[in-house]
Formats: sequence, structure tokens, C-alpha cells
Amino acid sequence: MRRDSWIRTRLWLPVLLWAALIFAISHIPHLRSPLGSFSLRKGAHIVEYAVLAGLLARGFDGAGCEWMGALYAFAAAVAFGASDELHQVFVPGRHGTLSDLRYDAAGVLTGLIFYWVARAVHGKTTGTTLSSEPFDRFSNPPGMPPRS
Repeated sequence: MRRDSWIRTRLWLPVLLWAALIFAISHIPHLRSPLGSFSLRKGAHIVEYAVLAGLLARGFDGAGCEWMGALYAFAAAVAFGASDELHQVFVPGRHGTLSDLRYDAAGVLTGLIFYWVARAVHGKTTGTTLSSEPFDRFSNPPGMPPRS
């Protein structure tokens, strides 16, 4: 596997796996939440979309989008949330709501804030970004010219 392909895989595979998990859970007919209370169920929406947004921000950041990646991550995560709510309309015993989409969007914002705060703190202490640090050893191996 080429180095660039490996880096892209490490950046985007977690996004795809997390989105697949969200989709799989949404596809379960007549799902009864073990969380019980309204607050815990809506908190789960916030957490699942905060993770998705953080993973998307990491992917876009690693692709060189940096701060603009936050906008891309927000748009992609909210669009995925909207498509997930629409998807639930067609699953027996489930229903999609705008209310849930609002909680999803709140989770997206929370995830992006956490990602960028962690990125800033990490960058100040190490001089690298969260998305690039694991790949720094691949970026310019000994004997290879610098990448442009």
C-alpha cells in the first residue's frame, strides 16, 4: 500500500466505521433504548454526533483543510444526521424528528469545539496537529526528498 493511501485510510476509515455504526443502530426496527430517560437518550444523540464531528474534523484537518475543515465537518455531519433522521422514517417502529436533528447538530458543535481545543493544546505542546502526528514518521523517510 502506498504511503498516501495508508495515511488517507487511517484518517477516513474511522469516520466510515462510526457512520456505519450510527446507520446500523438507526436501522434496528422498534428499538427500545436501554437509556430510559429523555435526557440520556438525547445525550446519546449529542455524544454519537460529537464523535462523528471530531473524526470528520480530524480527516479534513489531515487532508490539509485545517480551519476550513471545521466547516466541512459541520456540513457533512449535519447532512449525515438529516439523512439518518430521514432513514428512520422508513424503519418500522422508528421515526425521524427535527428535534433529534437539533440534538445531533448540538453534538456536532460540541465535537468540533473539543477537537479544535484539543488540537490547539496538543499543537502548543508538541508542534504537531492531532491528525498529522501519527503520520509524521511516514511523511519524509530518510533518503527521500521532502514532500511538496
